[in-house]
Amino acid sequence: MWYPVGVVAIFAFVQYLEANVIFPKIVAQLNVSTWATLVAIIAGGILWGVSGMILFIPFIGILKIVLDYIPEARAFNILLERDSTKRGK
Repeated sequence: MWYPVGVVAIFAFVQYLEANVIFPKIVAQLNVSTWATLVAIIAGGILWGVSGMILFIPFIGILKIVLDYIPEARAFNILLERDSTKRGK
């Protein structure tokens, strides 16, 4: 009886940490727009199905990080970023 309770407790604790601590910190640093995320989910679903819908979100985050360091790709970076006040940077 205690083994299933322990497993549920561990899963609940890990889910709490992931949803309330880890995910908000990572997503806040990436600053990817909702529209870009939605397009990535739809494109991933069309190309690779459900696994593409899951995998294209990190791909869009990686693309955003790479485009942050390429001055010539500033136009694409503006499309991907959430905060429009950074455009004059």
